[in-house]
Amino acid sequence: MPRTMRPDGSESATLNRGMALTMRQLHPSCVLLLLAIACTSAARGNLTITTNQLPSVGPGPSFIDGTGSLSSIFDAAAMYWEDLILGSNTIDVRFRWDNTLSSSKLAQTEFFGNAITISIDSTSLWYVDGTPFSHSEFPNSHVDTDGGLTSGVYYTGGPSRFDLLSVSLHEIGHAIHGIGSGMGFDVPQITVTEPLPHAGTIIDTVAGSHLNDSSYPNALMVDGLPAGRRRLISELDLLAVAQTSRRIIQSPADTMSPSIVDVTVSGTQWQSSFLSELDPDRGLGYSLIDTADNLAPLPYKNADLIYVKFSENVLGGNGSLSPDDFAIIGTNTLLDPIAIVSVDYNTVDNVAKLVLGDSLPRDKYFIGVNAGTVTDEAGNELDGGSGAGTDYTLRFNVSPGDFSQSPDGAVGFSDLNALSLAYFSNAGDDNYNVLADGNADGRVNFSDLNTLGLNYFERLPADEPGLPLAVEAILDDNPDGFARSLDADVLAVSMFELGRATSSLTAVPEPSLVLHWGLIALFSGTFRWKRT
Repeated sequence: MPRTMRPDGSESATLNRGMALTMRQLHPSCVLLLLAIACTSAARGNLTITTNQLPSVGPGPSFIDGTGSLSSIFDAAAMYWEDLILGSNTIDVRFRWDNTLSSSKLAQTEFFGNAITISIDSTSLWYVDGTPFSHSEFPNSHVDTDGGLTSGVYYTGGPSRFDLLSVSLHEIGHAIHGIGSGMGFDVPQITVTEPLPHAGTIIDTVAGSHLNDSSYPNALMVDGLPAGRRRLISELDLLAVAQTSRRIIQSPADTMSPSIVDVTVSGTQWQSSFLSELDPDRGLGYSLIDTADNLAPLPYKNADLIYVKFSENVLGGNGSLSPDDFAIIGTNTLLDPIAIVSVDYNTVDNVAKLVLGDSLPRDKYFIGVNAGTVTDEAGNELDGGSGAGTDYTLRFNVSPGDFSQSPDGAVGFSDLNALSLAYFSNAGDDNYNVLADGNADGRVNFSDLNTLGLNYFERLPADEPGLPLAVEAILDDNPDGFARSLDADVLAVSMFELGRATSSLTAVPEPSLVLHWGLIALFSGTFRWKRT
C-alpha cells in the first residue's frame, strides 16, 4: 500500500538513505534513546539500508535550489535511520524522481512484496542541501516535547522550498516500518512495548501511517511539511517506527538454541492423492514426531526424502545447510551411511528437505543433525534434546511390505490380510489404507502385492543401531572379528566423526604384525569389528 506526504498549506512526504553520521549530529535526546535501545539489544550491528536510484518517470526536476543531489540526500537520510536502529536486517530501497504524482503529494512509498519504491515529485520546488548533516541554512532550531520525550526536532527560516532531506527521512521511515507488507501504524494509537525503552508510551496516530499532527504538529512522521522547514527524527518518531517494525528492531540478546520440531519421511514418487490421505494438513509425508510410535516400521519401498523442521531459521557449517550437517545410519549401514545428495532449505518455514541417493532399505535407523555445525542466526548451537551443543538423533524403522506395522518389522500373514482388506481401493475410498499402499501411488493393487511377496518372511535386524563410537584400540587376534580384550582410547562419540576416526583403528595380535580393523557396530557395550 502507498504512503504519501501532501502539502497541507505546506507539503509533505519522502524517503532517503545514508552517509556516515556521528552522535554529535543527532539531537542529544535521540542519542539517549539510542543508548537505551542498545542496552536491550545484542551488539550485532545496526540496520543496513541499501539504495538504488531508478530512472526518472517523466522529465527530471526543474525547480531545485542547493548543491546536493537526490542520491546524496537519499544516502544521508538512510544513515540517519541506520545510526538509530540496531539489528542485523538489511532493507533494499529504490528511489526516483516522478512527475506523475498527484499535486497534493510530495512523495510516495510503495511496497511490492519486499521491494520498496519511493517516488519524489519532480514538479515541486525543492531545496537539495549539499551538506545534509549541517543545518546552518535553517538558522532557527526548535524542540517540542510530549511526556518527557521529544515529539518534534525541527529547524525554520530556511530557503522557501520543500526540504528534500526532511521528505527523504519521512519516506524512509515508512520503508522501515512497512518492510515486506506495507504494515501501517496502529490507529488511533501506538502502544510502545518492551524491549523498546519507554514501554507503555502512547503515541497518537491517524490513518495513512502518520502521527497525529494535532498532537505532534512538528513530528517527522506527520502528514504535511511546510516550505522552509527541516524536520529530523524525534524520539516519538523513532519509537513509532520501531514499535511497528517489529521484524527490524533488534530484540534482547537471543540466547535460545534452535531445536528440531518435526521429522517427516516422504518420497519423490509419492503421489498427491496418497499424501492427502497420509498427511491431510500438510500433504508432506509420514511424520515421525506427530505419531504415537516413531518406531512403528514405515511399510513403503520408495522413501527417499526426509524433511527436518527447525524451531527457527538456522545456518549450516558452510553457511547454508548441506549434507554435511546431517547423517542417516542404520544397523546394517554403520560404516556406509545412507547418502544424502542434497539439502534444500526453506527459510520461510525453516524446513530442510534431505534428498537421499536411494530409497531407504529395510533397517533400523538413526537420523542425526550436527550440533557442531548447525546454529541460529545469533550463533546459538543446536539443542538436540540434551542442551545446547548436543546432536539431535531420532530412531525410526523401515520395513517395506510390513503393512500391519509389526513391532519387529516382520512381513507375513497379518500384512497379507491388511492388503486384502484394501485391495483394489483408491485414495478416498472407504476401505483405502495408506499403510497398505506400499509404493505410495494412491492405489492398493498388484504392485503392493508384489512388494509384499518380495519381502515375505523378512524382518528388521535384531540388533539396535549403535551410534558410532570411534576408538583407537589394541585387540587380541580373533578370527570371528570379536575382541576378547580391548585397550582403547576414545576419540569421538558422534555419528558425524566416524569417517575420520575409523582410519586410525588398528589391531595388534602380535608385536610383528599389524592388522587394520573397521568398527561394525556397538551392541550392548560390546565392540564388533571386522578386518579391512
